[in-house]
Amino acid sequence: STGMATFKGLVKEYKEIGVNVLLASCNTLVLDVLQKGQFFGKHNKDMSSLLFYTVHAAVLYANRMSTIEESRSENSTV
Repeated sequence: STGMATFKGLVKEYKEIGVNVLLASCNTLVLDVLQKGQFFGKHNKDMSSLLFYTVHAAVLYANRMSTIEESRSENSTV
């Protein structure tokens, strides 16, 4: 659908500038649409890194990924 294509495009544009979009507390109807539109990739392979039950869980994940990325960046400049 047009909405799904727009949403995927928006997420892609954010990723290109270094912003990761995470989803939290999604309604089951929204999840169905996202899965049917393969937002999470084939066989929903990216679901665990994009979808969280709570905003708190998404923030914890984002913080952990940021720490890992900073560590990689520091190691590559040494």
